[in-house]
Amino acid sequence: ADGTTWSKYGQVLARGTTTATGDKKGLHHPATIKYDGMYYMYYSASNTEVLGRENIHLATSTDGISWTKYANNPVISKGESGTWDDEYIRPSQPLFIYNKWYMWYWGYDGANHQMGLATSTDLVTWTDKGKVLAGTGVTGSTGVLKQGTDTRDVLVRMLYFNWPATGGIYNTIAPDVGATRVTPFIST
Repeated sequence: ADGTTWSKYGQVLARGTTTATGDKKGLHHPATIKYDGMYYMYYSASNTEVLGRENIHLATSTDGISWTKYANNPVISKGESGTWDDEYIRPSQPLFIYNKWYMWYWGYDGANHQMGLATSTDLVTWTDKGKVLAGTGVTGSTGVLKQGTDTRDVLVRMLYFNWPATGGIYNTIAPDVGATRVTPFIST
C-alpha cells in the first residue's frame, strides 16, 4: 500500500504440466502492468532445461494474485533458426502511445543480445516489428515515455544495458505515430 512495506504471497504462477503449455520447464522475467481493471503479466517460458528456447507468454489477473494463463500462448515467439532472436526473447513492460501498446523485448541468438519491438491494440495480440536496436550486448530494456509540448511529438527513451559492460545507456526510440516521424521504430 505504501511502496515500502511488502507482503509476500509466494508462488502465483506455476510451470505447466505438459509441453503443450510451452512452459513445462520454466517461466521467468515477468513484466506486469495494470490496465482497465486487469493485470497483464508477460513472462519468458520454456519447455526445455537448456538455456534459451524461450518465448513470451501472457497471464492475466483481476487481483494480481490469482492468475490465468492465456490459452493461445505464446503471444510473441522467438525468431526462426539463424535470426537475431532465435535462442530466446524476454519481455519488458509495455507503454501506451497513441492508442497502441509498445513492448520492447530483448532477444539472443547465441552470441549477441539485441532489442526488438512488438505492438498491440489490446495487450493480447502482438505484432512483431523485428529488431530495432542492434549491438553485441543490448539487454535488459526499460522504456520511459517522454513527451514534448506538442502532443504529436512523442519520443521514448530506452534504458538498456550493454552486457557484459556495467551501467545503463539511454537511447531515443521514435514510435510509430504516422507522419509525425519519418523513421518509426529506428534508434536515433
